[in-house]
Amino acid sequence: MSETAPRDPNYVVIHDTTLRDGAQMPRIDFDLEDRLAIAERLSGMGVDIIEAGFPFAVEGDFEAASAIAETVGGSKISALSRTRHEDIEKAWMAIEPAKDRGGTRIHTFIGTSPTHMRDKLKMTEEEVVQEVRSGVTKAREFTDDVQFSPEDASRSDFNFMMRVILEAVDAGATTINVPDTVGFAVMGEYAARLKAVKEQIDERFGEGLVVVSAHCHDDLGWSTANTLMALAAGARQVEVTVGGIGERASNTALEEVVANTSERPDMFGGIHTGIDTTKLTGVYREVMKRAGLPVQLNKAVVGRNAFAHEAGIHQHGVSQNVETYEHMRADRYGQTAAEMVIAKLSGWRGVESRLKSIGIEIAPENLKAISKKAKEMSDRLGRQMADNDIEKLAAAETGEALHDRYRIDGVDAQELHNVGSARIQLTDTASGRKLEASANSPKEGAIDAVRIAINKAIGFDGDMEDWEAKAREPGSKARGGIYVLVKRNGDSVQAYDEATSVNQASAKAYLDAINMIERIKGRQLQPVVEPQDVQT
Repeated sequence: MSETAPRDPNYVVIHDTTLRDGAQMPRIDFDLEDRLAIAERLSGMGVDIIEAGFPFAVEGDFEAASAIAETVGGSKISALSRTRHEDIEKAWMAIEPAKDRGGTRIHTFIGTSPTHMRDKLKMTEEEVVQEVRSGVTKAREFTDDVQFSPEDASRSDFNFMMRVILEAVDAGATTINVPDTVGFAVMGEYAARLKAVKEQIDERFGEGLVVVSAHCHDDLGWSTANTLMALAAGARQVEVTVGGIGERASNTALEEVVANTSERPDMFGGIHTGIDTTKLTGVYREVMKRAGLPVQLNKAVVGRNAFAHEAGIHQHGVSQNVETYEHMRADRYGQTAAEMVIAKLSGWRGVESRLKSIGIEIAPENLKAISKKAKEMSDRLGRQMADNDIEKLAAAETGEALHDRYRIDGVDAQELHNVGSARIQLTDTASGRKLEASANSPKEGAIDAVRIAINKAIGFDGDMEDWEAKAREPGSKARGGIYVLVKRNGDSVQAYDEATSVNQASAKAYLDAINMIERIKGRQLQPVVEPQDVQT
């Protein structure tokens, strides 16, 4: 093993494997454009190491890893490889362009559990030990940053696994990853194993010269807990994926580990990462979009509901002091604090907050009536109220006339092999002009093509930040309900609309939001009236 400079003992290396282990998630198919875009976002967020793929196993991974190594700077680029020399050579061919940019790492592995050695590898213990020394030695010919993983570590005989690990370090591995490959370990058990690994490495080679890494899967629901306990036990690298995507029940979620170390450093000895936490939500949504997965509403840290409140008691609390029900700062994670969701359990403070967000100040007596109607409407329809629902209730109560700047005359949208196309016909009601535009969306489908066409037709420079479907009625004439969240500059509104076609409903909801933003811009605010005498 070569000597290296001592590392910051409290710094945790983020080894992101979204583009390797995450991409192995069934039904995910990242293409080259997706991989490059995600790698750029990961690097921009401060990820230390991006595992770009498994070049020998998949030709697409070789191409993607090569492209990432050639174009993405800032992060070290890693490639996964078995201990076979031909695997290692191809891994190096893929990532070599990164050696003068962010740097390179070869991550080599072999199974050490009885099941893997007997049934998959057909190898004896002695053959595995020899293979590890040979593989790590070969990898060191290309780069001085070599990581070794004893696959299925949690089900391996500890003494044999330790023998393999020490052989890898002696051959030149500078990071030892201890993977709970099938999510077998429970909290305490995994941390104890990792701690013992670190102690034996430090005793033989010197403290702090080798980084011990945690890699956990969520088959029993322990991945984040196991990873955090591993950090407390001395791990200084974590292998994670954005949103926790990956094989079976998936991996440890990057955002959960980073948030825990950020919010509770006292629990882990003052450790820290280099992640810009304000970018976590944006990166999560980008990855989910490219993976074709829904944004999980109740996802810790980055989900839409992570800082949202529906119950009136909670809305009352956060309206007085956001810390009553939010111990984390939402803006620290790229979220909005104290989002008020209006539904059957909401109180008047939630309704007041949503009205203010769309530029409407309301008198106490009107607010009480609007709140009551909003709760009744939510209960009757079985859904939450969007901003355009609340705006209509307020207009009916106060007599305000709501004027739509744009009206849909026709929507023709279709999707073939994930390529969306749309033709939109609108009327600008202010001038009477007929507007028309067509657009294609090569990757995102028909709904995105609808969005692009509407933007083109009216020159709208905002964007659809979120989209959610809500089924309304069963049967052949079912009406699909669509929520959209639209942002432009400082204005952000959620709109809901329905149609028998999802594409038509999406177009209507998107244009509803644009019309609301137009009204916010032109609305004259009334003096603020504090509704102190209103009861929930």
